[in-house]
Amino acid sequence: MDHYAAACGGLFYLAFSPTILLSELPARLGTLVLGNSGEPKDTTTILARVKNRVLEGVAHLSRIDTGFLLQNETPDSIESLSSKLSGDQMELLRGTVRNHQITRMALALLQDIQLDHRRLGFLLNEHQQVLRDVLRISTPKIDRMLAAAMDAGAAGGKINGSGGGGCMFAYAPDDPDRVAAAIGKAGGTAYIVRPDSGTRLEAGKGTE
Repeated sequence: MDHYAAACGGLFYLAFSPTILLSELPARLGTLVLGNSGEPKDTTTILARVKNRVLEGVAHLSRIDTGFLLQNETPDSIESLSSKLSGDQMELLRGTVRNHQITRMALALLQDIQLDHRRLGFLLNEHQQVLRDVLRISTPKIDRMLAAAMDAGAAGGKINGSGGGGCMFAYAPDDPDRVAAAIGKAGGTAYIVRPDSGTRLEAGKGTE
């Protein structure tokens, strides 16, 4: 996904199923503050515990019901499958379905040019709650950095990437410098980030 972001720039929605879909979003996104915790992360181990366990659950349910599609499930409908999975698999599937629901709500929000910044922040916080409490990929330091950002006026935020360390980001359309300073005081290294135009080729003047 990173290479799409670097090449295209701006704000866009990227889907991979059933085919790759890239569509520009009209919302005028505010400032982000990226915070590096400095904590090393073990992406392979995290994926083995979270992603692979989810895929095992999906494969099991697909063998029972060939028409099963995880993307069609809702937080309510997934509960009817609890007797068919282990407790750990069910918890991870609940989190995955809830994250998908949050993503769809955020997508609808970002399709409006008049972006509701506070609502977007709320959805980021909802997502972080799932990542922290259900998928368990956040860390105490990341949690402290996010709490500091919120206390400094950020609208919301979440851990970034696969989790287990690394970075978080806060959505700070108002006073990002204050949010960056708060993240720094919480032990992180903060960077203020704004939307850019992406990769471009500029022709320079030749020399004789």
